[in-house]
Amino acid sequence: DDEASFTVVGSIALHGVRLSNPTLGEQFAVFGVGLVGLLVVQFLKESGCDVIAIDIDDSRLKIAKDFGAKTINSSRSPDLVSEILSNNQGKGIDGVIIAATSRSNDINSLPDGTA
Repeated sequence: DDEASFTVVGSIALHGVRLSNPTLGEQFAVFGVGLVGLLVVQFLKESGCDVIAIDIDDSRLKIAKDFGAKTINSSRSPDLVSEILSNNQGKGIDGVIIAATSRSNDINSLPDGTA
């Protein structure tokens, strides 16, 4: 039963990855590395992609780093584009998956709307 409870969450993450159609060697950014985002990171890494995980929570970013992703704390980075380019030798990004939640259009704020 414990493992079965992750079926729906895993399928949500997998569906997002499948829709993005990743190919070997592509660069992906994952915004939000909670449960779904961390699954997305793992699926992308297993697909042969380079992943940059972006979040405001250092503990979540540490887990993403343990899964092989490069990480950026967006609350400390005033220019995400420059930060991303410096993290992947200026190659840019081939795909982005947003797995973040926020009560506003700003995914740099916490779900309660605070920064």
